[in-house]
Amino acid sequence: MIRKIVTFTLILISLTSTYSQNNSLFERLRAIKTSGSLTFYNVDGIAITSESMIYSYNDINLKMAYNLYNVSSEKKEKNITLRCENLFTRTKNVRSDKITQYNSYFFVKNKNNKVIVFHFGSINKTNKDFEIDFINLVIDNKIPKSCFSDRPINKINFASRIIEIEDNCNYANVNSIQCPFNGQMSWSLHENLSDAKKQVEYEFEITKSKKLGQLVKEEMINLNFEGINTIAKRVTFVVENNDTINIDLKSIEGKKLIIYYIAEKVRSYNISCVLSHWEDDKIASNGLPTLLSKIIQL
Repeated sequence: MIRKIVTFTLILISLTSTYSQNNSLFERLRAIKTSGSLTFYNVDGIAITSESMIYSYNDINLKMAYNLYNVSSEKKEKNITLRCENLFTRTKNVRSDKITQYNSYFFVKNKNNKVIVFHFGSINKTNKDFEIDFINLVIDNKIPKSCFSDRPINKINFASRIIEIEDNCNYANVNSIQCPFNGQMSWSLHENLSDAKKQVEYEFEITKSKKLGQLVKEEMINLNFEGINTIAKRVTFVVENNDTINIDLKSIEGKKLIIYYIAEKVRSYNISCVLSHWEDDKIASNGLPTLLSKIIQL
């Protein structure tokens, strides 16, 4: 009897711990489901994509999926901790001496015997246990509807504050908004502030690694972020004419791009946030375009 009680108690503790962890995850997780087969997620600075395919899970169709995700030549393995048949591979891409891009690709058989592909992309970190747990949540249809953002976009959930935005704004990705002539912003919610601070530094290094122009100014400034006085990094780039510029970017050659990098705890959420605007956007008297004015004050 004592052994049964102890066993039951351990199971109860395990279930309670799992619920608590998932509840915390769902508070940070945001997602967008397209009208097609793709769903995008963002949490802890990790970009996740799942694609549900119409093909049955077999060798021929898996090879098609490998080609689609450019991993045909990569070695595939089976993960025995996933609760479904699968093959996976991991890659990394050193983008600079400070930035390494990690990618994980899982090719999974769903409950309808179809192929579903998961891609996890992150900078300077990888969390293998999280990947398995997340896939199981998706396969078991346990991601709450509250995690999903509305489409079309007319408002955003920014760390539990609902913000109305302009009608002409668009999603560039999950937690990434573009408003023509009114600025752009992207953000992620993290388990701790340390991770959020690392993320904005990585984002800064990524911007530099793109070599789109010359970094003409870098400074630390005081500003108000969601009602909290904090310190942010503000940088100014000037787009230059060089061999790396895409032909579509020629129209912005010589223009200044101003970017703010912020990591702060707001309403119990640890946020990494990058906000930017062009010098010729619609700048108000406060020195900011409309979208940025909803988040920060100089």
